[in-house]
Amino acid sequence: MRFLADENISLHTVKKLKEIGLDTLSVRKLCPGLSDSKIIAETITQKRILITTDKDFGFWVLRRK
Repeated sequence: MRFLADENISLHTVKKLKEIGLDTLSVRKLCPGLSDSKIIAETITQKRILITTDKDFGFWVLRRK
């Protein structure tokens, strides 16, 4: 599985996911401040699963499909 961790996911969590062999990237390390719409676009483009605690992403998924 391939994951993209939003900025609100700690780098410690990202490190632990990598340690157990999961392909995980961090928005915090790659491009801090990236907008939600660009994070979703990157998630789709890179075929990753988004890990976030940001409830705003529900709007993008449910309303914008």
